[in-house]
Amino acid sequence: MAASGQGDGFPQKDSQGAPPPGQDHSKPPEPSEQAQRLAKQLVAFRSAYPEPSNRAGEVAAAFAALDEDGRRLAVRAAIGAGAVRRKTPRKPMVDQLKFLRDRELLAEYARFAPAEVEFATLASATAEWRACVLMRNIVGMKPVEIGTELRVRAPVLDTRQLAGFDWSDRSGWVVVVRDSNQFVAWAGLAKKWTGIWPDAQTIWLDDADRPVPKEQAAMVVNRMPDGRTFETRKRTAGLVVPSPRPPCKDGTLATGPPEEAPASGRVGAGGSLMSDADWRYVGEGRW
Repeated sequence: MAASGQGDGFPQKDSQGAPPPGQDHSKPPEPSEQAQRLAKQLVAFRSAYPEPSNRAGEVAAAFAALDEDGRRLAVRAAIGAGAVRRKTPRKPMVDQLKFLRDRELLAEYARFAPAEVEFATLASATAEWRACVLMRNIVGMKPVEIGTELRVRAPVLDTRQLAGFDWSDRSGWVVVVRDSNQFVAWAGLAKKWTGIWPDAQTIWLDDADRPVPKEQAAMVVNRMPDGRTFETRKRTAGLVVPSPRPPCKDGTLATGPPEEAPASGRVGAGGSLMSDADWRYVGEGRW
């Protein structure tokens, strides 16, 4: 009779507790990159298609049987079907399995999907990265840390136009006021780089009309129509930018005639420019 505490048929372990040769009890291997991509595509298809299915296994098998182009088409078609259903809530839809098996139906619904947006990744400190960070600073987006990659819409614009500017040094930047031609030009360029049309920002000014922190802004005296006066910190609304006008496409600085102050707003004592909103604020006695 065997004295061992292990019964017949059980794998024997050596003195270190390791399984005998030929038996691997390690964790199963990670799914391949292709398998991971397939799984993500299937999730995208199921979440986009507006009609659920109770044949999940068959749907997964049919989806996996498609080639790469077929799976991309199926996801686009599912997105298009969702768009159609949102526009026409009572529009009947076939089961997911039938949908996947009909290539012509997939192509038909793919036409209703919104245009695909392609993205590019910008490595830190490249010319493209520096230009994008510069425009993000102008718009007022979240600061980007050095060493951080940026993901932007493709295609990336030509960087020669902004190559002469240092995104990290704003000491020589100037103010372009809201509704001016310079503001519109810079805002349009910022939108091309960031996808955002920037709002005019409140900018505090010193005596020389240079942008400064609020606590360093100059004090100006404003006079009410009835003769009363009051002091406010000097300010305007617009953007702080590297130059009065965006450079030409080759990077040379553009020039142009000086621009008059906006017609809206009134000039108070001390040369302060107050907008109509400022005067309403004062007129209501909230100053």
